[in-house]
Amino acid sequence: MLIFFAFALLILAVAVGLLYAMCAELASRTGGVSGAETEPVRYVRPLGRSSVYLRDSAAWPTALAGLRSNRDFLLVVLSTSCATCNTIGEQLSNQDWAERAEGRLGVVVSTADQEIAEEFIAKYRLNRLPCYLDVHGDWSAAALGLSVSPAGLIFHHGDLDETYVFNHIEPLWTTFTEASEWKEHPHDESLLAGSAAEASSAPSGQVV
Repeated sequence: MLIFFAFALLILAVAVGLLYAMCAELASRTGGVSGAETEPVRYVRPLGRSSVYLRDSAAWPTALAGLRSNRDFLLVVLSTSCATCNTIGEQLSNQDWAERAEGRLGVVVSTADQEIAEEFIAKYRLNRLPCYLDVHGDWSAAALGLSVSPAGLIFHHGDLDETYVFNHIEPLWTTFTEASEWKEHPHDESLLAGSAAEASSAPSGQVV
């Protein structure tokens, strides 16, 4: 009798072990019990490199001439070899940014291969925005000292004010619009007289 019970317990333990292993395998394939994938945390962070600034000798591409006619504008630098840049390209293709940005958003696509860059621009419909194809990143390096992507550069009255690294266009656009409003009233007494919370709202990068 004892041998029978011992054998039964052994069979039960094996069955429980197999069931646990099957559940673990199913969870690993579906991303958990709910099967939902976790979206990466959206971020916008200051690049913080003193070597990145607009050179006095910088010659702007004709493709970005319309962008520079704005008082403030946002220039996004992407690379065809960057996985996050492809994600951002997809984000830009999902909404009519040409209408939303009202000419204040431009894109530079850095690439080692012009044909690949042309496919990148067509795939994400970036030609709806002021867009410059930067072969080998030569212009970004010579004009801005920039070799990082994706990067977001905020210009105010033709000067490069802030440079950010980011992984989603929405929080970057929010940072840009808030910075534009802040710059528009730099000596507004009502802003200076506001609460400490309001006074500290000048954007310096944000995590969403």
